[in-house]
Amino acid sequence: MSTITTGIDAVTAGSTAQAYAQWELPVKSADLPSASVTWTLIDGDGRVFNSGSGGPVVANASSVKPGMYIIRSDATILVPGTIPVNNNGTRYQISWRLVCGSQDYYSFDNFTVHTQEYNREGPTDIVELFGTTSSVYLKTSNTVSNLNIALYRGNSSVYTAPIDTSPTTDQDGYVYEAVINTASLSVSASLDPLSVVWSYDTNQIESSAMYLINPSILQAARDLESFLNKALIDTGIDPSTTFSTVDMIRHLRVGADIFNSVARPTTFTMTNAASGVRQYWLMYAAIDACRSQYLAEGMKAFNFSGQTVSLDIDRSPFWDSMSQQLQSQADQYVKPFKDNLAKYGINGGDGSASGPRPGNVGTIGISLSPITPLRFGYQRFFGGGNGQY
Repeated sequence: MSTITTGIDAVTAGSTAQAYAQWELPVKSADLPSASVTWTLIDGDGRVFNSGSGGPVVANASSVKPGMYIIRSDATILVPGTIPVNNNGTRYQISWRLVCGSQDYYSFDNFTVHTQEYNREGPTDIVELFGTTSSVYLKTSNTVSNLNIALYRGNSSVYTAPIDTSPTTDQDGYVYEAVINTASLSVSASLDPLSVVWSYDTNQIESSAMYLINPSILQAARDLESFLNKALIDTGIDPSTTFSTVDMIRHLRVGADIFNSVARPTTFTMTNAASGVRQYWLMYAAIDACRSQYLAEGMKAFNFSGQTVSLDIDRSPFWDSMSQQLQSQADQYVKPFKDNLAKYGINGGDGSASGPRPGNVGTIGISLSPITPLRFGYQRFFGGGNGQY
């Protein structure tokens, strides 16, 4: 028997998370229609904090193992707002139980619950893969009326809708949800976020950001996080100074802006960046992240001196040193790299082209127009007019 559980890595107390459990079992096909799945939220001592039923059980015969069935059930896991959590997050477990015929099968999934510091009133920024159905949320202290949502790319509206559904409640507010099919929006994956604007009551307005990205950008965010977050694993650092996926995308966006503006201006969107373009884009994103973290760590630095005890907690010098090292590398290598790109006529695009283009020798920076001061004129080069020159 093998099992797979996924969907939860970290969640905030008082919120929900989507997860599923999957088994590969030698069960009888006659037992599958009556199979059911339940889940239980427990701590390390086995204390129960919530439980529920999984969704419909889906079973398919294994294509590689005769007699085996792949059985899956999805579930929405509700984590109570009253669940005990410390400042660094607390580990909990989901116990999955599959009942099939006369047999019970179990599986377990570990995840971290964080405090509600990240569950304040107002909307929250989110990151979604373009083409998926996404939910955006607004939390208020009281119920509201005339609630509407609008999405903007720049100053252009791409989606508007009233919110007619009733809010869900937690221990300190009301949560309104809007479900949006991003595939239907007249936009594409980008580092530039959509502005999510909520309007309600008479003249109340709240806004947040929705980043619609593609797998290439998502992997870039993972690579950036792997570089920055390596030393933060299991060290008890304040969760407010750890990096979220939204933070990663923000730094990638700033990194792209910096890369496009230094040395010679370019217009790379980074939606499919590769090779050198990707390398130096991530370098500038890391510089921005280090500088941001330097400020955060400096504001949270702690120093205490007593008669016999001295305590000094300040990690900001490490972040400052790293940002300076990365900046030094960027100053040395990026300009000649972009000069070489320009020689091959590569000044923009999705970032995937970083070498010679087929049939391209180079670019000379001359733009032809009706008044270009070249012999034979504009019409001679493009076959216009009567061919006289």
